[in-house]
Amino acid sequence: MTSNKVNRDASFERFGYSSSVSGIQAGVERTFNNDWQAGVALGVESNSFSENDTLRAQSSGDGVMVGLSLKRKVADAGLVAASISGGRTSYTTTRRVNIFKPGIAEAKSSTEFFDARLRMAWQYEKKHFFMIPQAEFSLTSLHQNKFAETGIAGLGVASPGNTQNLASIMPALEMGWAYGNNPGERRSRISLGLGARYQLKDQLSLPFGFVDAPTGTPSALISNSIDAQSYSAKIGVETVAGKNGVISLGYQYEAGKSTQSHYLGGKFGIKF
Repeated sequence: MTSNKVNRDASFERFGYSSSVSGIQAGVERTFNNDWQAGVALGVESNSFSENDTLRAQSSGDGVMVGLSLKRKVADAGLVAASISGGRTSYTTTRRVNIFKPGIAEAKSSTEFFDARLRMAWQYEKKHFFMIPQAEFSLTSLHQNKFAETGIAGLGVASPGNTQNLASIMPALEMGWAYGNNPGERRSRISLGLGARYQLKDQLSLPFGFVDAPTGTPSALISNSIDAQSYSAKIGVETVAGKNGVISLGYQYEAGKSTQSHYLGGKFGIKF
């Protein structure tokens, strides 16, 4: 189960907003040949969005996603993991306008994403202390399907849709304390982590035009700035009961130049 809340400050070049996403995921992971693990997961989520300053734009929707993962241990202390995931979200947006007279525009649309990741990590242990330097690389493709507003006649806007690609690198360092290493004994660990995210793009864009614009009228490209760099801190607690049960809880705070994100997640697993 996960919950994520994002706030972005407003400025002269961007509007401020708040968004929240909550979801639940379930999956299966199997080990083979001792050093390999393969997994599959399915998740659903619900999200909401509101423009901060005037609350004139609001959006809500639901989505579904699926992912595949493959991990391999390297020389006992190393780990290489790759994953691919994709999903679709359908949502409804309302926007208050006051041109000639007050009105409410409504649009129904959907987005899809595809994400590929590669993570490399190395775990150093000394008695109960552990430290894990790691780096993750990601490529994400975002597709906004076409939509058109209704409810305010020709004053509504429409978009033919757009596809954009993002590339990121995320170095991180995790460290903590583990205890209870005897077979069959309950094992627990507390971890702290620091990380950074560097993106090759600092803007997302979408073409817009009026619903009743003459055929052939070019759309205006509206761009929205995003944080090219952000930094994060996290804390986590994990307990392994015997050979089969795993319970974990974690919190992460991430901040960039204009955006702050709070992430809370919990996991319950059974090995079989």
